[in-house]
Amino acid sequence: MKTIVLSKFQTVRSQITSTKILHVTEILFITFPLLFLGLLGLISWHSDADIMEPVRLNPVYSLYFILFLSFFFCAFIVKYMKKSVAIKQSQDILKITALALILTQLFTMNLICGWLLLWFVKKEYGIGVFRISWQGLKKATQKWILLFSGYTLLVSFFVCVIRFSL
Repeated sequence: MKTIVLSKFQTVRSQITSTKILHVTEILFITFPLLFLGLLGLISWHSDADIMEPVRLNPVYSLYFILFLSFFFCAFIVKYMKKSVAIKQSQDILKITALALILTQLFTMNLICGWLLLWFVKKEYGIGVFRISWQGLKKATQKWILLFSGYTLLVSFFVCVIRFSL
């Protein structure tokens, strides 16, 4: 019985591709901010106030509001990564972007998306994710994605620092 379950698990695990992992991560990056906006709506409905009233009055809600709005940028980055993995272009930029997104998720303590991104990196690159060719990075044409990943990393770092200092 144990071997049947393990063999079924191995077949299911082998059918999961990097693109499917990124697709689920993209959906989660879009869903989490919408859930937070729903929470703000419920709080404001319960208190008969404006939807932005909890954000104005509570600094923790303000931090989370900024953080969850940056998740839309994360979804955009993951969508670009999914497209780039499919056509096998600019692997060095994808490695840096994936590592920046993983750090972003660790700073925000979003362990679900962080685990999915780690799984993608392990499946796609393995330990070779840290072997980045700087010459290949100079020749890459799509360097603008590094700006978005740097922005999300910077925002998540500042939110993490401020959140733990409150």
